[in-house]
Amino acid sequence: FTTPFLLSAQLQLLGHLPYAPLTLAGCWHYVDNQGGEWALVGTSAGLSIVDLSDPSQPVERFSVPGLANNWREIKTWDGFAYIGSEAPGSGITIVDLRALPDSIYWKVWTGDGANEGLINRSHTVAATDGWLYVFGGGNLTNGCVIADLSDPWNPQITGIYDDFYVHDGYIRGNTLYSSEIYAGQFTVIDVTNKSNPVPLVSTPTPGAFNHNSWLSDDSQTLFTTDEKTNAPLAS
Repeated sequence: FTTPFLLSAQLQLLGHLPYAPLTLAGCWHYVDNQGGEWALVGTSAGLSIVDLSDPSQPVERFSVPGLANNWREIKTWDGFAYIGSEAPGSGITIVDLRALPDSIYWKVWTGDGANEGLINRSHTVAATDGWLYVFGGGNLTNGCVIADLSDPWNPQITGIYDDFYVHDGYIRGNTLYSSEIYAGQFTVIDVTNKSNPVPLVSTPTPGAFNHNSWLSDDSQTLFTTDEKTNAPLAS
């Protein structure tokens, strides 16, 4: 894990935290109630919570164990982190970060009610505007599971989109941009009614293997990538 600093359009290495022999996957960010900055690093063994008070000397303060896997993705909402992994049986690890820098609390969530135990694994996750989106893998669907985070510690499954396998997704407002890697496309989905996602249009990407997408600040342009050698960044 490295701590970069942007200067004159160049990246300057400020700090380094070695993890070998662990491998790293997703990385996210968090600011605690005292203004302290943290890196949330997905490792092959779980979650590493890194204190960035001194960017030149990043320090792991806490770790949360997880089933061994090379893929681990993290997103945050309202003081909680949600961590997904492709390891079968990993579910979604929920970490309460609100007591940082002093302590953390965590548990594994695998669904609720009739869906208890069906959130088996995932490829990626998103947490936006009070909703958790779980993409790829799992027993419930290989598409997207949408869960209500009104109680961030206890998500409630509200809706499912399962037309295609979903590798990743980007959400802004009431629209989900679904990266459907094996179908070679992205789909624009109306999620105004979270219990009934409505696909609006699907569009193939240049490499026909859509890895992820991101929306421009003015919401007028979607940028996409394909997980193929020499595939372009498309808009």
